[in-house]
Amino acid sequence: MTLKQEMFIKKYFQYGGNATKAVLDTYSVKSRNSASVIGSNLLRNVKVKSEIDRIIEADMTFLPYIIGSLKKSIEHGSPYEKVEAIKFAFKLHGAI
Repeated sequence: MTLKQEMFIKKYFQYGGNATKAVLDTYSVKSRNSASVIGSNLLRNVKVKSEIDRIIEADMTFLPYIIGSLKKSIEHGSPYEKVEAIKFAFKLHGAI
């Protein structure tokens, strides 16, 4: 896994599962559309996905922080951010 991928994962959790924001903060990308595509590809990357899953399973202390961030995104985010937060919540719950 690259250093950028590791930074993406950290930002991904920081932004409550918002891959687009994580990409915008990690990579040299200005376009939200490009960031969305890159984020989607990163989430399908076997190494990145495995590390995200490992962190979720191994460190449940993240949960209160993640849940708070998801709640904030759902209540105050853009429509896209709300959808991403809801999808991430389902993933945490094991539904996806």
